[in-house]
Amino acid sequence: MRHVIDGYRFLSAQGYDGAARICMTHSYPIKNVASGSAKWDGTRDEYDFAQAYLDAIDYNLYDRLIQLCDALSMASGYCLMEKRMVDVALRYGTNKYTVMKWKAFLEIKDEFDHLAVRPVYSLLPGVVDHTFGDLGRVVE
Repeated sequence: MRHVIDGYRFLSAQGYDGAARICMTHSYPIKNVASGSAKWDGTRDEYDFAQAYLDAIDYNLYDRLIQLCDALSMASGYCLMEKRMVDVALRYGTNKYTVMKWKAFLEIKDEFDHLAVRPVYSLLPGVVDHTFGDLGRVVE
């Protein structure tokens, strides 16, 4: 999970404070560094910095939008959030925050469904094919 710190430092040094913020917030729909999907691979000081950063900010709509996009995307394209969550759990395992984190992602999706006045999935090209592969295609 050190990538959040590395991205933050790099973009901050370039003067891109907004993008640097997203590096810190995109992986944490709940503001707890321990909730990260992968094992923390930075130093204790970096961990403490990341947690203090999250504690000091209020998430805005853009933070939550990027969290949503991250939760709906795989290398092959957009997919149902549940597929992405299972993919991450299979690769990195789970921890005591996993269910809480999943609920937070689902709440973010509900928020954007409401803002879009339709399901977010309806805006994502290929979501059915990327989620279900050949099973998602209608046979005539």
